[in-house]
Amino acid sequence: MKRYSGLLMLALVSLVIYTSCLNDKDEATSTTYNDMAVSSFTLGALERTIHTKGSKGQDSTYTVEVTGSNYKFTIDQIGRRIFNTDSLPVNTNVSKVPYTLTTYNSSMPYFEDLEEDDALIPYSSTDSLDFSKPRKLRVYARNSSQYVTYTLTVNVHKEDGDAFEWERMPELTDEARAALDFYYLGKDKAEALGLKYVGHCTAEVYALTEDGTMMVSDDGGLTWEPDDLDSDASLLPTEDLAYAYTNYSEYDQMDYILLIGNRNSELYPDDEESMVWHKLVDYSLTSQPSQWIYMKKEDNNRTQYLPKLECLSLTGYNGKVLAFGRFKDVFFTFESKDSGITWQESTTFAVPNEIDDNAPLKVVVDSEGFIWLIQESVGQYWRGRQKSVAWDVWE
Repeated sequence: MKRYSGLLMLALVSLVIYTSCLNDKDEATSTTYNDMAVSSFTLGALERTIHTKGSKGQDSTYTVEVTGSNYKFTIDQIGRRIFNTDSLPVNTNVSKVPYTLTTYNSSMPYFEDLEEDDALIPYSSTDSLDFSKPRKLRVYARNSSQYVTYTLTVNVHKEDGDAFEWERMPELTDEARAALDFYYLGKDKAEALGLKYVGHCTAEVYALTEDGTMMVSDDGGLTWEPDDLDSDASLLPTEDLAYAYTNYSEYDQMDYILLIGNRNSELYPDDEESMVWHKLVDYSLTSQPSQWIYMKKEDNNRTQYLPKLECLSLTGYNGKVLAFGRFKDVFFTFESKDSGITWQESTTFAVPNEIDDNAPLKVVVDSEGFIWLIQESVGQYWRGRQKSVAWDVWE
């Protein structure tokens, strides 16, 4: 027994030594001092020049700060490229930029000098560099025996993302026709049953009965039932109806619907503002019943409410809600940045002077990001697209 016990102890000691050798070997393999790579790159605070006009129409400028860390950089380790896919705003100054970068295994970064050949600038977290053109970045191994070279590009938009102008078109494009048809999805079925079409979202269609009851259909308009309201039905709009909906940002399967319009002018002659309602619709497998919420001016402490607009059209666009309608017999554009709570007149999206103020106006956004102003009765068609929306469509 003593002989076998001794052999067993010898085997255990050998196993421990062998395992220790393997661990040492693994550690040496995972720590290679010749590994050279950039692991992160971040811009610091930058300055952007804004061009505007003074109160007397004179050109003027002012400077704002751009938070560089909001613009993430992609590091292509195979192609040895570093770049930001979301370009910095137009007129951002990148000629003297603070930045930070990190590397793997303490490899050492150097930027090639823009003016002097073969001159290198060692990385320092306190320095600023000129990134107005692509820069070559060398990353040396810790033992300085070799290096790899990256091309670092800081992209800046060449155009103002908020720029917008209307273009008159001879007719509607196929995309505009498709957008117009989609806006009225379910209307034919509602009207066939004597209902007044209100609008639709991904999962539901809405309509009003003659007595002002809100109805909802979850099968495309084949069957209907009364919908839930949080306030008296007398507050529902019955004229100049317009709606817009968008995917609710926090959930993939939830829509936010905005319904706006006016009440009967004969019954409610003192109304000065539009009736604004909203609803959240969850169309996932765990969907819960929801109701229309009346957005009371006093509850929301709203001083910037939407005035009573005739011939109203509503659309979501680039993070805003736009309302086009006649106010005192002239077409105006209002915009809301908070989903319909507050409104202000929009100068960016103001309708062209040539718009016929007496003709009906419909507004839709097509699949290419163009807003369309449609007055088919007088043959007027206008479209426009913000530059930043065009970037989202094409990039």
